[in-house]
Order: sequence, then C-alpha cells, then structure tokens
Amino acid sequence: MEKIKCCFCGKELNSIHSSNDIRPIVSNNGDRCCNCCNEDIVIPNRIKFWFQASPVFTVKNKKTGEFVEDVKNAKFNLFSSELDVEKYLKENNLKKENYEIQKIFGFFE
Repeated sequence: MEKIKCCFCGKELNSIHSSNDIRPIVSNNGDRCCNCCNEDIVIPNRIKFWFQASPVFTVKNKKTGEFVEDVKNAKFNLFSSELDVEKYLKENNLKKENYEIQKIFGFFE
C-alpha cells in the first residue's frame, strides 16, 4: 500500500484513516493532511470561509505538488486576489508557469 503524505508538512501518514480532507484549502484534488496541519491550517480557514463571500487563492508548485508558504513566517499562504499571487511570485523570484493557482469560493464549493 502506498504511503500518504501530508500535503503541507510532508509527514508520512499510515493510512487514509489517519489523514484529513483539506477542503476548503484546495477543492477536490485528493490531497490529505496530518492532524496537526488540520488543526493549524485547515480548521481555522474553514471557519474563515464560512463567513466570507469573496474567493481566495492558493498556489501549488506543479512539479513538487507542494503549496507555497510564507517563507518569513513559515505559514501556509492564502491570497485574496490573483494580483496578490502574482506579486508574491514576483517578489520571491518564482516563475508563474511553474505554479498552479487555485481559486476557492468556500467549503461548500
């Protein structure tokens, strides 16, 4: 059986039963996360999404499948617009064509 890895921190998970659905961070791509990342990243953002009408954006490296993080603060990044994503990529010398920008409207998308 293939091991599952947390899409945020890379920790190996024993089975799908020891992992968590990461929606609304990313919708319907099958990525899973560990319990710590679920508590630190997913749940707080689910609560945010329930109370907002505007979409947010995540950025994922096409080659590695890893999400872009805030290098200074070591936190998972959510962006409020595509312009914010482009600004972030430019400021960090990252090529846009190497990243997948995902638009998320909320948990019930």
